[in-house]
Amino acid sequence: MTHDFVSKDIDKIMKVCYDLNIKRYSLVFSDKEKDDYERFFKRSN
Repeated sequence: MTHDFVSKDIDKIMKVCYDLNIKRYSLVFSDKEKDDYERFFKRSN
């Protein structure tokens, strides 16, 4: 399964995987997406 989503939705995607009992998955980020997620994560903590 492949799905494009904005980096701020990563927690929702991970929850869906958990709810569907998907134990293995890969998240692949572009450099910009990685930077965006890190900024979002730092802001949330």
